[in-house]
Amino acid sequence: MKTNSIIKSAALTYAALFLFALPAPAQKNGHAYVDLGLPSGNLWATCNVGASSETDNGEYFAWGEKYSKRDYSLESYRFLSSSMQYTKYGPEVDGYELLDPEDDVAFVRWGGNWQTPTTWDWQELFEHTEIYVTTQNGIRCIELVSKENARSVIFPLTGYKEETKSAKGAGKIFIYWSSELHRDFMSPWPALDSDYASVLFSDVNVETFFDMPSPCSRCLGVPVRPVWCRSPRTSNASRKAQ
Repeated sequence: MKTNSIIKSAALTYAALFLFALPAPAQKNGHAYVDLGLPSGNLWATCNVGASSETDNGEYFAWGEKYSKRDYSLESYRFLSSSMQYTKYGPEVDGYELLDPEDDVAFVRWGGNWQTPTTWDWQELFEHTEIYVTTQNGIRCIELVSKENARSVIFPLTGYKEETKSAKGAGKIFIYWSSELHRDFMSPWPALDSDYASVLFSDVNVETFFDMPSPCSRCLGVPVRPVWCRSPRTSNASRKAQ
């Protein structure tokens, strides 16, 4: 019994020392990130806004809203008037297509240089990583492994929320907001569409992973994965004044 106690005590001590020796995840403004060696220097967060771990879906947000809610419908959308006219963003409103910092949940909730990725940020991420479907802690995810330094980042397959319903496509649909209204670049005249913002969307049950921006109704509930950029995003008004 004494020998077993000594062995058990030594094993626990070794385990404690091992855990103590593990480096803490790198953080910016209190939020963990992974450096994938991207040319831009962008640092991708390891979890979604409102998530407690990398496999947690986190919160769902309508585009440009800062809080999750129960109802993801046009009637509850922040930037739609009672007469069903958009009050901000779009060619017929103000010409703005990129979220202002005050409407960017990644910046509002996390601060610093955290922001909702642009479509360009997403494209860079996909161009410099290999894509794998994996299961982590029983949760189906996409794992993006860097071609530059072999580090990886996990994205749970969250699905999306519509009206008051439960998440659609959880466990099979990859969908995350960008910070931009949608432009249909497949069209000869890729005009902005006020009704839709760009998401990165793919059904992983389909053989091809579609990594081009897709249109998504602004009122739907979709997760946000922040990215830390070298420079903070400026407002549309300040960019317009330059």
